Amino acid sequence: MRASSRAVRAARWIAAAAAAAIVLFWLAPLAVVPAALCRRVDYGPVEAPDVPCRPLSLTTSDGELLSALLVPAAGAGPETAGDADAPPDLFGTERSLILLTGVDGPPVSLFLPLAGLLADRGVTTLLLEVRAHGASSGDRLGMGYDEVEDVRAAWACLDEASGGADVYVMGFSMGGAAAVNAFGRIDGLDGLVAVSAYASFDGLILEKAEAMGVPGFLRALHRPLILASLRALYGVEAVRDLRPEVQIAAAGDRPVLLMAAADDPVVPVSDTEALAAACPAARVWIRPGEDHLVFQNNDPLSIPADVEFCAVLTDFLCAGVSGEN
Repeated sequence: MRASSRAVRAARWIAAAAAAAIVLFWLAPLAVVPAALCRRVDYGPVEAPDVPCRPLSLTTSDGELLSALLVPAAGAGPETAGDADAPPDLFGTERSLILLTGVDGPPVSLFLPLAGLLADRGVTTLLLEVRAHGASSGDRLGMGYDEVEDVRAAWACLDEASGGADVYVMGFSMGGAAAVNAFGRIDGLDGLVAVSAYASFDGLILEKAEAMGVPGFLRALHRPLILASLRALYGVEAVRDLRPEVQIAAAGDRPVLLMAAADDPVVPVSDTEALAAACPAARVWIRPGEDHLVFQNNDPLSIPADVEFCAVLTDFLCAGVSGEN
């Protein structure tokens, strides 16, 4: 009798422990999501390529101080050096580009060779280090929600400095998602390049869970908690509306280029296909391979040597620019 009673108690304890484990696993997103996003990305010492540029300091509408590098188009503006806080003079430029990178980089300074190449083709580039990255302020990753205000500050700077010339925005991965969201919200942006952008951030989290083998019923249970965590961080309206698959529909007749790798292990190519479905007029370039950032070996320093990538990009960015060689 005593043995039977002990067995029943043990079974109850095991059942209670299993139930507690299931509940804790179900509630995990409420702790895991904020822990993953409330952080900074600090690159440490970075040896920047030797491309003439001017440092800029930009302030967003919500008070973040952003670091940026400006590479004017050949013949635009009187000089590249100067005070980071002084407004730039881009008189003579016809088109400018705001460039953003991914959640963990690489740092924008490594894209200086691309900016130099574009300068020779008549395009000014502003390499923007978004909030919580590098020398920019902030202690929370924006994941495409907060960075809309970063892009807005960069757009205002370029628009004023150039006297209203075209401003395009280009982003990679998370930066691509931020670029799409900003493009949907800022009418003054004239063109968009989104590279390996996710269709929605909460959707990407669930895609990652599926790739890790989390069963469908558990992903369904986790989704409302993921959304609750994101709403607590970024706000209900932002999580509801700042979804690239929604914002890209606001492109209208503005030019859009979507780029992705066919076997991207980070953001599935299906996300780019979803963006294309929401913007049928977009140009789409799907490259064979697994390079998440699409250019070869995910190495921004090698971009000028990547003839195919550069041809697709410059054909889009430099169309109609008289400074193009």
